[in-house]
Formats: sequence, C-alpha cells, structure tokens
Amino acid sequence: MMYEIRHYLTSSGRDLYTEWLKRQRDNTARVAIVRRVLRMIPGNFGDHKFCHDGVWELRIDVGAGYRIYYAIAGEQIILLLCGGASAWRQAHAAERYRIRLCLLARLEGERT
Repeated sequence: MMYEIRHYLTSSGRDLYTEWLKRQRDNTARVAIVRRVLRMIPGNFGDHKFCHDGVWELRIDVGAGYRIYYAIAGEQIILLLCGGASAWRQAHAAERYRIRLCLLARLEGERT
C-alpha cells in the first residue's frame, strides 16, 4: 500500500510541520527527518509506536532525537506535530489530542 503524506493545517491555515522543520538549524537532522517521512509513503514506518486516540509517534534517532506525531486516515498519513526533547513531548500531549480531535471533525465533514 502506498500512502499519501499530508500536513495538518490549523484553522488559520498554518502548517505546523513545515514551520517546525524550517526552524531546525541542524541540516543533517533536517535531511534525516525529511528522508524518514518519505520512507512512510511505501509503508516503511520504522521505529514508531501508537500513542493514543489515533495518534502515532515516529521516532527519529538523530541528534537530540526527534518525534513526529501523525494520524492515518485511509491511505493518507497526516503529519500533526513535531518535537525534540522529552520535556517537549510531555508538555504537548494535550495539544496532540486537541489537534487529533480537530482533524477528525474535518475528515468527518469531508465525508458528508
């Protein structure tokens, strides 16, 4: 199965994934992150785990370590949030859940 990568956009049109990626100063890490996301297209998820409520965590062991949170809707992978250190991941658990709820509402609206 081939997946399509999509980016979650906030209600104001912000692309959180692209904004986060552009802020990364470490070019080696940025390349590793992009390559890892592209590997998801043919279904090669590598080191990942289920978090909760349809949110998955893609773990990228480069530099300080990075995480990309995503959801799967049919044949689409929707990139939700990204982050680095463990403290960031713990602090943004509620944000991941809120974004997932917004995404579900949008997907439900597209079906009707």
